Amino acid sequence: MRQTKNTVSAKRPITLVIVLSLVIILVAACALRIYSVNNLSQQKPSVSYSISEDMPILNSAGSDVYARVLNYCVLSKDEALSTFPDCQSELEILGPDAETKILIVRVAFFNKSSNEQMVEPACLKAQAGAWANGMDVRLFCKMNNVAGMTGRLAAGQSVEMLVPYVAPDNQFGFSREWDTFENASFNLVTATYPQKTYIQLSNKLSFEVFSFSANVREGE
Repeated sequence: MRQTKNTVSAKRPITLVIVLSLVIILVAACALRIYSVNNLSQQKPSVSYSISEDMPILNSAGSDVYARVLNYCVLSKDEALSTFPDCQSELEILGPDAETKILIVRVAFFNKSSNEQMVEPACLKAQAGAWANGMDVRLFCKMNNVAGMTGRLAAGQSVEMLVPYVAPDNQFGFSREWDTFENASFNLVTATYPQKTYIQLSNKLSFEVFSFSANVREGE
């Protein structure tokens, strides 16, 4: 009986060593995985474009078009109503109790291919610091006098559109970013994976001088 107890006692340290070894191996494997992922992400830096450059975008249909930001402005809800009176119902939907600011980006979409291409402005997301949002569909359709979010461009043509992004105050919580939203550094993002691709916005216009007339013209 004593030999049996001694044998059991001898096995316990061995079992403990095996368990600790497995834990160490598991922790090392996790650390190696994290290191590999971080290094992989660092090997794929962001690609940024200036406001004067044409950014290639890939829409859900798989066709390539180009986007160029012409200018932008940030309006309060009252300023937006004054500038775009036809959008009253779309602006009222935003709610009377919430303070809202609206980023409006004037974008030119180009079809430089020899075939008809799909244009999907909704593929562009606005971002400023921790804030990010997709375009507001109701405002987009009303501002551009279109029925849907997508359209087609013939070969060699381009179209200018206003792409609006709504920023309600409740998205910012207690952050002071809301107070200075008008002066934020905005990006218009077309892709986040495998690398972030975006246009850096500049050339902001005040709402008093912001004007727009939808048009389609021959591409450059």
